[in-house]
Amino acid sequence: MHSRLAWKIGVWLALVFALVAYVGWHMTQDFNTLHQKALLIEEVNHESHHLHELEMNLVHTVTPVRSFLINGDWRQRKTFKVNRTAMLALLHQEYFKQSISLQLTRALEAITSRAKQVFSLPFPSGNLEGPILMHEIDNIVDKASKDLSARHHELDQSVNAAMRMVSGIRIDMRNDFLFSILGLFVLLVGLSSYLYLHMVHPLVHLRHELKKISNGDFNIHCPELPMDELGELALACNLMGEALQERETKLNHARSITAHHEKMRALGLMAAGIAHEVGNPLAGASVSLETALRKLDRGQSEDAAERVRMAMSELSRTETIIRDILDYGKVGIESELMHIDIEAVAQSAVTLARMSPHRNRMKLETIFRASPTPVKANASMLRQVLVNLLLNAMDACVEDGCVELVTENLDGGIALGVRDNGSGIPPELQEEIFKPMFTTRQTSSGSGIGLAISRELMERMYGRLELVYSNQSGSHFQAWLPSGSVI
Repeated sequence: MHSRLAWKIGVWLALVFALVAYVGWHMTQDFNTLHQKALLIEEVNHESHHLHELEMNLVHTVTPVRSFLINGDWRQRKTFKVNRTAMLALLHQEYFKQSISLQLTRALEAITSRAKQVFSLPFPSGNLEGPILMHEIDNIVDKASKDLSARHHELDQSVNAAMRMVSGIRIDMRNDFLFSILGLFVLLVGLSSYLYLHMVHPLVHLRHELKKISNGDFNIHCPELPMDELGELALACNLMGEALQERETKLNHARSITAHHEKMRALGLMAAGIAHEVGNPLAGASVSLETALRKLDRGQSEDAAERVRMAMSELSRTETIIRDILDYGKVGIESELMHIDIEAVAQSAVTLARMSPHRNRMKLETIFRASPTPVKANASMLRQVLVNLLLNAMDACVEDGCVELVTENLDGGIALGVRDNGSGIPPELQEEIFKPMFTTRQTSSGSGIGLAISRELMERMYGRLELVYSNQSGSHFQAWLPSGSVI
């Protein structure tokens, strides 16, 4: 079973989440402990405060008894009762341990018993029993104060222990935090490295290879990766590239066959003219040779030489016509671009177009206005484009029509314009004429792919083919090629 990239990344993420969960749980426990210790310290502080208040109230409670022994003011008895009541109310609060409350309650009862004896003396001062009772009250207060001090000491010890624990927890939390940061850093570095090596880098390579397709290069070689999701994607891309390459090869072959069929259609239209064009110079050459032979027999060598020269000229013209036809009818479409003679190619196209059956009813002119400019193109492709434009223009013309092939310098290149004085193309059809299988002629008169193929051929030569204008006075098509320095 192939390992899956998503599963591996899931393991890395699970480790990250596990570390975060462990550290989070541990720190949550520490926070809970800190919260408990904080509550304990707060409770101890409250109890300590109330113990101090209790100690002060206890001393304050016996003060009226001592004052009574000194000044004999009977109003101190009422003050003692008020202080005793406040002391009892304070003892009944929930801040103190039950043992402390019981001890202080018993001490208060003992103080109250002796205070009553003091307040019941016949005279407050001048007797020995009062000081003795006051000494006993002071002993009870001292003992109660010692008990409260012991409780204070216990509270201080618990606070110190809580503070030590809080300090230890803080150190643990700091260590846990540093450990978690270090662990997360290591895991994230590992995850980032894994993602870069197993995802980002392969995807960048895949993107680089797939970008070739947009440039028309289907020969892609994606890297060999482990058989995970990206490995399967790379394999699929390689298979896609092979399929596209095979499809492009078949498509180019189909285009070549289609273009050749278009050539053959044009040659079929010119078949009758070919016989005429080739037959005339051959007949002239034959007559000239027979005349030269007779003159040689009569000893007229000068006239014979002239007849031979005329025959050679006619045969040379026949050879040119046949060569143009053979060049035009070659199978396949070469893609090699080289410097060509624009005028020679244009003149060859005009020669071929003049072999059309329409040659007798119209005028076909060439106007060369372009200055000598180096142009890289494919002579066979350009000849096919011009022949197609000329035949279309001748089809669009009526009797005594006129077709012109004009060359001129334009936009850093050379423009070859084909103009006619035909009926033009309707405005609603001018955007459709360059689409394959679209034609305004009868089905038997054309396949509707000539202009589409011509535009594709011009684009292969880094040029363009466009309809400049078309109205009731005629049409103007223009094939433009950049200069050699532009390509």
